[in-house]
Amino acid sequence: GVDTIFYEPVFEGRSDYLLSVGRDNGRDYKTLFEVARLLPDRQFHCVLSKRNLVEAGDIPANVTIFFDISILELKKKYAEAQALILTTHPDGHRDGSDCSGQTVLLDAFASGLPVIASRKAYIADYALEDK
Repeated sequence: GVDTIFYEPVFEGRSDYLLSVGRDNGRDYKTLFEVARLLPDRQFHCVLSKRNLVEAGDIPANVTIFFDISILELKKKYAEAQALILTTHPDGHRDGSDCSGQTVLLDAFASGLPVIASRKAYIADYALEDK
C-alpha cells in the first residue's frame, strides 16, 4: 500500500522537470539516460544511490542526480515534478526485485503525478497500457 495521508495529490504549480526515483537494482538508468539524451531541452531529476550509476554510463548534462534524499525531500519532488519516469529492467532480470518500482509507482499516484513506466507484469494491476 501507500500512505495516502502523507502523500497528497498536487495538480497545479509543478516545476519543469521529469522525475525518476529508485535505488533497487531492477532500475534501468542506462535507458533513462538514453531518453534524456533524446530530449536535451527537458530537465531530469534522478533520486538514486551511487550503486545505480555503475552500469548506467555517462550522465547527460540535462540530468541532475540526488543521492539518497530524505522522505520529506522526496515528497516535495513528487509534488513538484511534471511526471515520473519509471525505467526498469524487463521481467526475468535476475538482479533487483521482481516488482521493482512498485512503491515509487504508488507514491507517485498518491501524489497526483502522471507516470510513464517500463512494461512489467506487475504494473498491469495498476495502470493501463497505451498501445
